[in-house]
Amino acid sequence: MTDTDVAERQQNPIAVFKQQVMSREQEFGAVLPAHIPAERFSRVILTAVNKNPALLHADRASLFSSAMMAAADGLLCDGREAALVIYRTKKKTSEGDVWIDAVQYMPMVAGILKKVRNSGELSTIVAKVVYAGDRFRNWIDNEGEHLDYEAGESQERDIIRCAFAMAKLKDGSIEVEVLKPADIEKIRSVSRSKDKGPWVDWWEEMAKKSAIRRLSKRLPLNTDIDDLIRRDDALYDFDQARTDAQDRGHTSLVSKLDMLSLPAGSAPTIAHDPETGEVTEQTNSAASRPQSDATEAGSANPTPIADPATTSTQAAGQSAATGQAGSKSEPSKAKDKESAAATDKTAPPKNEQEYIAYATAWINSLDDADAGEKRWKDEKGVRNKAQVSGEAREALQESLKQKQFEIRDADQS
Repeated sequence: MTDTDVAERQQNPIAVFKQQVMSREQEFGAVLPAHIPAERFSRVILTAVNKNPALLHADRASLFSSAMMAAADGLLCDGREAALVIYRTKKKTSEGDVWIDAVQYMPMVAGILKKVRNSGELSTIVAKVVYAGDRFRNWIDNEGEHLDYEAGESQERDIIRCAFAMAKLKDGSIEVEVLKPADIEKIRSVSRSKDKGPWVDWWEEMAKKSAIRRLSKRLPLNTDIDDLIRRDDALYDFDQARTDAQDRGHTSLVSKLDMLSLPAGSAPTIAHDPETGEVTEQTNSAASRPQSDATEAGSANPTPIADPATTSTQAAGQSAATGQAGSKSEPSKAKDKESAAATDKTAPPKNEQEYIAYATAWINSLDDADAGEKRWKDEKGVRNKAQVSGEAREALQESLKQKQFEIRDADQS
């Protein structure tokens, strides 16, 4: 690249990138299916880069390689059928290994379902997220596996019970994969882009895709479709997951079964800790099939939800304590802030009781009403992972509203 080229790229990177895309239209057209014009595919790539300028500064070779793979699969990188995702990785150079921002093409749920349906390999395939208020039942009897799902008229989208993928084979048999929020978070924890991109912007879509990936291991799909579903394997650190598993000495039956279920050529995932059943977000561990996935016949709640009576009593007690925050002495308030600070430094809450104590501490220590609202929204994933029930969430939200009212009232006086 000449000095002039470098100067032009620095002055107008979008224009330079557009020229590079247009120069590759013939290559795109050679692999695209007949119903997608090369011009349209190029426009979608340009739109994706305009929406995410960070792609301009990522490794250009990996970006165009990813675009070419998307073209070969006949999917548009529009955020619905597929997406271009940035992740950190090492690249070998003459001067040694260097860290770069590489680009990976990632098929999304709509794109995968479209390709599977068009392949004719299955009768039907669907993936859904089940919220509080939905009807959901999954059971197995001597006639096979069954699933009963109906979206509720008043869904509580803040409470996620599980995600599932279901496929009906041509012989009429049903295959189902159900993932609880904790299982989905374990899959997310081994992603190289767990804190940005699709896992942050489209959590529900990634949850459905995770269920499809698991289910696909048991489906009679051709090699092309199976490869499509696993196009984003580069976004998961399977090697680190295997190292973590070996370091922990996980030898349980569940762990071994998970290792056998991985696609050929990829490192095995690890099971959840056999003693605690949890993997913290700081741990580079992969997803595992939970020991409680197999739902008993006739069970109406595949995802465990705490007893409402017990939860209401606990939450009410916490709410009442919070309601008295306005009359606390200064030493008490200081103690609450110290408690909240200590809580922030510990591992994320693993269950409902831990989350109630954790949230009550930071709510009591609030001094900024708007910051409290933001923190509540940001902790949605933490509540889902801890499987906090609707009753407990409502009680905590009432506590938060009461605290916000006290803060705003004090600011006005």
